[in-house]
Amino acid sequence: MPESTAVCTECGVEIPLPTNASTRPQCIRCTQRETPEQARQSGLGCVLFGLAAVVVMLFAVFLASQSSHPLARNVAELCLWFAIVGGGCIIFGLYLLATGASTDEINYARTRFEHNAMLARATRTLKVFAAAHRGETFYVLAVDANVLCLNSVEVFRERLAYYQSRTPKEYSNPATIEALKYDPADWKYRRFSVLRSWNGFCRAAYTEHRLELRFPSRNYHSDYRDAMHRLLKDIGKSAACRELKKTDDFKLILIDRS
Repeated sequence: MPESTAVCTECGVEIPLPTNASTRPQCIRCTQRETPEQARQSGLGCVLFGLAAVVVMLFAVFLASQSSHPLARNVAELCLWFAIVGGGCIIFGLYLLATGASTDEINYARTRFEHNAMLARATRTLKVFAAAHRGETFYVLAVDANVLCLNSVEVFRERLAYYQSRTPKEYSNPATIEALKYDPADWKYRRFSVLRSWNGFCRAAYTEHRLELRFPSRNYHSDYRDAMHRLLKDIGKSAACRELKKTDDFKLILIDRS
């Protein structure tokens, strides 16, 4: 069967693709990767298993402590260790439930940004988002840390009206209105896409960037800032962005928080 080269829609790596394959190619790694929802299900399983192990083992310890059999003490110690393991399962399960982080993200560390992978992830989710929000007009797309954010004119007007009804004096100031307009904390679509390690995002470089914002040095060059500006530029030129209904002064911005 003839093959052509395609780009995985999740991680951006080049993969061989049969000519009659799906329009959303994925590499084997991404196909088999655990999603956040699956990770939370795994976390729930870990918690339930851990609770069952702790209850059963502690009950066994109690029974063994009541026995005068010579091996009872050894059995009680063994059951206690199993109870400790069950406690570890509970802690790990709670972590998965709270974060939705899959084992891939925990074990997968990058040393640099992968532009193609991030762009593939961003444009794929933007295309889906644009199709689902054709009735809104958007004025800004931003990158905040590893999160892509959008806000529409309609949502901004709604939020502004709410604040003006509560504190009219403060929100009649043009500077305050402008700050509200470009503050992702008040945007409705705050996390329409998230860049993870397997999507090309380098957590180590971002952490270094944050430290530099807090403790500036003279000759520091931010790989994070360069990577995000390049990503925003290419998102703006993408077909997915053209499908989004935008204002004439639509902006692509990077949120730099100290």
